[in-house]
Amino acid sequence: LEDYAQLDRALPGDAFLLIGDKVFDYEGRFAYSYDLAAEWKKATRLPFAFAVWIARKGVDPDLTEGLQYALTFGIEHTYEAVLEHGFDRKPYDAYGYLTQNIDYIFDNQKHKALQKFWNSGIKVSPRANPG
Repeated sequence: LEDYAQLDRALPGDAFLLIGDKVFDYEGRFAYSYDLAAEWKKATRLPFAFAVWIARKGVDPDLTEGLQYALTFGIEHTYEAVLEHGFDRKPYDAYGYLTQNIDYIFDNQKHKALQKFWNSGIKVSPRANPG
């Protein structure tokens, strides 16, 4: 959802999917809310992968190395990013959220969960599974 102003014009029956810090900005404003990761884990006993950085086979190794560097840099400079973008002034602990609630390692369990997600989805012909 790119136009967050739409949340202020919600009509009865509207539903929105929010991830990341926007969840905290709109917490408590709707009658129902669900933690997707908690619901997924309860249903599957697997972790939930909200986002994955993927490069297709054959991509220039410099590109994949650059992605790995960017991820590592971001993780190592989380506190500076929180300060630079004003998230230290939010009513929630952005640094704690980014360092304690998010696991940045894509392991076998998350890979298994992602495969289950794709295999459980609506079947489309031809199947649109990028991974």
